[in-house]
Amino acid sequence: MTEHLTPVIIVGARGRMGRVLIREVTSSDHYILTGAVDRSGGPGRGMDAGRVAGTLDVGVTVTDEL
Repeated sequence: MTEHLTPVIIVGARGRMGRVLIREVTSSDHYILTGAVDRSGGPGRGMDAGRVAGTLDVGVTVTDEL
C-alpha cells in the first residue's frame, strides 16, 4: 500500500515558528510542503523555503499570495 503524504502550506514562513515548521515538514515521512507564504513584499519572497528555514533547497518558493 502506498503511504499518503499530507500536503502542508506554511503561513508566516519567515517567522520563528514558520522556519521550524518548514524544517519539520520537509524532514517528515508523513507530510509534503506544498506552499510557503509570508507577508506582502517581505524579503523572503521568491526565495526557496528551505533556504528561508536555514536548510537546503526544497523546491517550494515563498510567495506573498495564497
